[in-house]
Amino acid sequence: MEADLATTEGVDRLLAATAGREIDLSLANAGRGLGKAFIDQHFGGVRRVIDTNITGTVYLARKVARRMVARGEGRILFTGSIAGFMPRTFQADYNGTKAFIDSFAIALRPVLQRARSDMCPRRRPDVAAACWCPPCHSPAGHLATDGYVRSEPIRIRSPMRSPGRSMSKARSRYGQSNRL
Repeated sequence: MEADLATTEGVDRLLAATAGREIDLSLANAGRGLGKAFIDQHFGGVRRVIDTNITGTVYLARKVARRMVARGEGRILFTGSIAGFMPRTFQADYNGTKAFIDSFAIALRPVLQRARSDMCPRRRPDVAAACWCPPCHSPAGHLATDGYVRSEPIRIRSPMRSPGRSMSKARSRYGQSNRL
């Protein structure tokens, strides 16, 4: 199925496609950028980047997290980006949204931990969120803090290459598509 994750309707459509099945793991990887100087972009394009990278991601995370907390288990993994730590001239909108996602994932962790402790202690619920930041060979690429999943450093060939494209290539290599 295809769904426009820049809209709440698209996110609702995606969740409706789960047909009541439990979501154990949510990989929040939707993202887009424009690759132009911010002042040269049409605001509609900028708004679409924000709606896809932030609004849709946050809306999906809220819906999924509530379901996970209600049943006492689940994981949300946000795809962050080195772009959230390294502002780039022709990616101001994209980099800003990735900085938001990096921060949001870290801020969400204690909220989910509190939700776990407020539930019945006999049930021992286990719900968490983390941000995976695809690393590269740079000081920021080796950043690993509580809330980030650390993987081995990889060399990114082009500094303008989006981690989303790399994730798509990796997923297709292992037989997974971006569609349900």
